[in-house]
Amino acid sequence: MSCSYRPSILSKIVGLLGLKASLSGATFSGTVNLSNLTASTMLQLDSSKNIVSSNTLSTSLNADNRFTVSNPNTGVAATAGIRTSADVGGTILQTLSSNYAGTYAGVALAGLSYIGSESSNSGLFITQDGAKPIYLATNGVIRQTINSAGNIGIGTTTFETSQVGGLSIKQGTDATTNSADQISIYSTAGANSTLGFCTEQAVATAAETSDRTLTVKINGALYKMLLTYISG
Repeated sequence: MSCSYRPSILSKIVGLLGLKASLSGATFSGTVNLSNLTASTMLQLDSSKNIVSSNTLSTSLNADNRFTVSNPNTGVAATAGIRTSADVGGTILQTLSSNYAGTYAGVALAGLSYIGSESSNSGLFITQDGAKPIYLATNGVIRQTINSAGNIGIGTTTFETSQVGGLSIKQGTDATTNSADQISIYSTAGANSTLGFCTEQAVATAAETSDRTLTVKINGALYKMLLTYISG
């Protein structure tokens, strides 16, 4: 993997490191040692795309402003990423090549992006410190939301106002068959959504006495769930 720089930017890096060089273009491979910088010094990209030495790291640009690690190799072990580490272990953010070999937890890794905490760490902590939600999205659509009240929304970003620590499921497409060794729980399609189940096990017929019912959909058919009032 390599990182390439424009000559003007490279010259400024060389100057910051206390080195001397005359370069018309260069590519770094392996490790670039920044040991000559003090602990309070950072490299900052200014609005003219020049690298300067600063004790803060900030840039104001009305455009994409990002740090890029690129590896165009398509080999079975090719990756591009960033690793941070402390005394206990590291955290990795990387992209795997389209031909990357291997699986993890049964999932093929080729072409995936990966965030990982190494096994020697105490865990992986993801947080939104303010009273704001966390969103997970695929294909341009929000699929899961965790809000500041601890509610989890599947397919929805809104919750009943008094709900705290609950699960809300947006109406979707009914499940009629189920994959082996699992059940599906969903919000039924059409007007007046209710709780839907799809299970491997068939519904049994039995005589029961009840004073309450709740309509549910199980494996594509509507049933009345028999309930007995206790209190409340």
